[in-house]
Amino acid sequence: MKQTWRTHAVGILLATGLMATYVWAETLEINSLYPMPVGVFDKVLANLSIGIGTTTPTSLLQIQQSTNSANIVSPVALNIDSTGRLTAGSDVQTFVRIAPAINQTGTAGYTALLVNATETNTNTGSGPKNLIDLQTGGTSRFVVQSAGNVGIGTTTPASLLHLQPTSSTNTASPIALDVNSAGAAGELTANSGVQNFVRIAPSINQTSTAGYTALLVNSTETATGSGPQSLLNLQTGGTSRMVVQSSGNVGIGTTSPTSLVHIQQSADSATTANPVALDINSVGAAGGLTANANTQNFVRVAPTINQSGTAGYTGLLVNSTETATGSGPKSLLDLQTGGTSRMIVHESGNVGIGTATPTAKLEVQGSVKIADGTQGANKVLTSNAAGLASWQPPAGIKEWGLVKWNGTLVAGFGVASSTRVKRGFYRITFTNPLTTRIAVFSVFDDNVHSRDKIFWMEQSTQTPTSFEVDSYDVSSDGLDDHSFMFITTGN
Repeated sequence: MKQTWRTHAVGILLATGLMATYVWAETLEINSLYPMPVGVFDKVLANLSIGIGTTTPTSLLQIQQSTNSANIVSPVALNIDSTGRLTAGSDVQTFVRIAPAINQTGTAGYTALLVNATETNTNTGSGPKNLIDLQTGGTSRFVVQSAGNVGIGTTTPASLLHLQPTSSTNTASPIALDVNSAGAAGELTANSGVQNFVRIAPSINQTSTAGYTALLVNSTETATGSGPQSLLNLQTGGTSRMVVQSSGNVGIGTTSPTSLVHIQQSADSATTANPVALDINSVGAAGGLTANANTQNFVRVAPTINQSGTAGYTGLLVNSTETATGSGPKSLLDLQTGGTSRMIVHESGNVGIGTATPTAKLEVQGSVKIADGTQGANKVLTSNAAGLASWQPPAGIKEWGLVKWNGTLVAGFGVASSTRVKRGFYRITFTNPLTTRIAVFSVFDDNVHSRDKIFWMEQSTQTPTSFEVDSYDVSSDGLDDHSFMFITTGN
């Protein structure tokens, strides 16, 4: 039996059971009738092109099915049979090896393995269409579909990369992204910069009502054991740093969070100023609150409450348990700006505003404003029998007022208005009906009139909400203008 290969070189080929001779008609005839001992190329055949199924190879080795491959499982195959299997006592054997030596310049590039399937018939079959299918014992381990989806552990990947363990019985990590142990090849090593072992950085360009999730972890529980169930477990050196349980609870410093967010210092926080901190960088650095308008909330506590029955709630709970304390200040709450305490709640319950060392239940250093609707000029903060305070006139005084000679009310409380009706005649109107009588009139000199005159006043008439005042000049025994003060007292 003879086969003819086209070639463009001179040389001798010695192979098991085959004898090859060069023919000047540019053919290399391989004659299987004359077995030869095992040998090697005596001389590399320069620019050799081998065609299998074609007489015009366009590459070093071109294999071409001459007719349609209907019902042929593998039109082109590289097989070994039972008598030619890979056998060795040591080392690693490679059945097919692709290891090109690259020496390129300029804008050159390369692909070590190119698989390019061209579908000429748009009416393809219903079977799987794979560019690569890596199997062991007939079971697919890695599949690259013609659509571009990659499946590991599945032959029907539903996404660009679909990992599915075939059986995870007693397997700690059915799917793992690992580098070798410390010091071994493959670990992340660098002299500077930041290295990302796994990086998720999708470029988003959406419109209309589209949305996205950068990382989706969706665990479906058909049956679970008694061990922990976590959607996410971030560890360093085998120690959990942050856990997201299947219930939705998040634990930082604990693997068994008992609330939606549970932060627990894993060890004593000796010499640690802030064992738990919510920080942003310094002013002007990345992470600082910056805005041109609106109000920004660094930490916001705004629960929506919908309770019934005997339920109750606390918007913010601070509960400090003291097993042993030092001699320094002990505060449940300390609100600061620029490192200066503005309001503090001491562990004793004392509250300080403007002071960090309150010595009473409430100590305020600075001015105080209490506006409850009863406030007014010259009123006194007075408590009732239950201790509830409100602004009241001084004890024994119901209303009072200071009226200028032209009728202007300068100061007072309980007075609605004052009017100069005519020369030396004034009318005072009160906010509430009078239940008292005018107790005192005091005339004073405001430099409008001569100091050597003597004035006297009398109440002319009184109604439930007003009274009138006559002002007399003793020297002339007639009405005259001047300023005065009045006070009403109880009966």
